[in-house]
Amino acid sequence: MKIIERKLAKCYIEYEGDEGNKCEFTDQRLSIIKKGKRYEFPIESLRSITFHQRKLLMLVILSGILTPLVLVGFFKELFNPFLALLGIVGGVFIFYLGWIGQTTFTINKVGEYSDFIIKNITNPLLEFAEFVNQYISNEPEAHRSIFLKINNSITSDKELIELFQDESGNKELYSYWQLHDLLHKSEEDLKKYDFVALNPLKMGVEVKFVRLDGFDRLRPTVKGKISIKALLKRYTHDSAIKLFIS
Repeated sequence: MKIIERKLAKCYIEYEGDEGNKCEFTDQRLSIIKKGKRYEFPIESLRSITFHQRKLLMLVILSGILTPLVLVGFFKELFNPFLALLGIVGGVFIFYLGWIGQTTFTINKVGEYSDFIIKNITNPLLEFAEFVNQYISNEPEAHRSIFLKINNSITSDKELIELFQDESGNKELYSYWQLHDLLHKSEEDLKKYDFVALNPLKMGVEVKFVRLDGFDRLRPTVKGKISIKALLKRYTHDSAIKLFIS
């Protein structure tokens, strides 16, 4: 029997729409596509995603060897002064490049890790890493859930199913910490809203993180129908406040 693989999240590494450089996460694997080449990591092998600034020790060592030699040659007049000066400046520049190093998107696995060089640590990458880390961790279920904001006038199962099946893309979704921020900081009257916790594994639709006005964190968004099987629990405004205060 063929196993159905559920897409959970996708993130572009550098810019929106760059299919040759992106991250994809499903309920079975993490895929990194870098310069068109695909690298896959089974979900059971993952430990975390982190970011590092790796120093290029070979450049640091090379500079540490060459620059003193050029300096000695300069003071002993073994080299043309102009060329020696260029060599000294070049050696310092090589040291600088080695010390600054490269920014990496690091996949930590059981007993090893894989580095992917990136230009910048973007907000979408940070949110993607946070989502994956929460998903593969042993944190409480609520921390790994995605929350749908709904009007508390929706009371029947039929109305809720109709909302889930709506394909307009207007669903207001939040991660755990985004909803935490909303409930604690928002000046909006939220008492007329409930929040439905969803299992991202069972949503049946791809989750994409985007920046929306008024939010520091990137928001999860979906296009298409959400499976009713993803429903975990419904929170009233008051019960949601208790969830985030406790």
